[in-house]
Amino acid sequence: MINFLKNLFLFISICISSLTLSSCQLLPFLGVRVVDRVIDRAIDCTIGECNTNKNNTQKANNKPEETINQYYQLINKREYAKAWAFLTPRFQRLKPDNNYQNYEAWWEKVDSVIVDLDSLKLIEKKDDEAIVDVQLRYILKDGRRLDDPSRFTLVSHSNNSHQQWLIDQKIKL
Repeated sequence: MINFLKNLFLFISICISSLTLSSCQLLPFLGVRVVDRVIDRAIDCTIGECNTNKNNTQKANNKPEETINQYYQLINKREYAKAWAFLTPRFQRLKPDNNYQNYEAWWEKVDSVIVDLDSLKLIEKKDDEAIVDVQLRYILKDGRRLDDPSRFTLVSHSNNSHQQWLIDQKIKL
């Protein structure tokens, strides 16, 4: 009940702030990541996936590097819906073009993704955030091969009582 009241107070505070500040002023005021996490948390609670355990500091069960490899294994198996669940809502909104249909359409152009396991390196890890570098190679159905040295930012996410790493950002190195 206390967590619910805290979340409700935070949500109301953001709503009131948004009435007095434009969105251009609100995001720097609250911080984009804070707003994203509050929105994500509110959505999770709305659909009944709030972590109501007293111990919210439980760490993710798997290694961040394993998450990257598992994600691309799902892509290669054409299990796009499961792979989509490895992405944070923020990442889902940004890439590709804000929706699942475009995401699936992009991956349908890709025959396979090769993850160079020797290049898969954990660069930094905090309690709820990790950075992983990896060399990827996309084999497209039209025969092209695209090398993609990438840096991923992952965040620890709670789904019911289960902690997992989710991909929050990908940049080309």
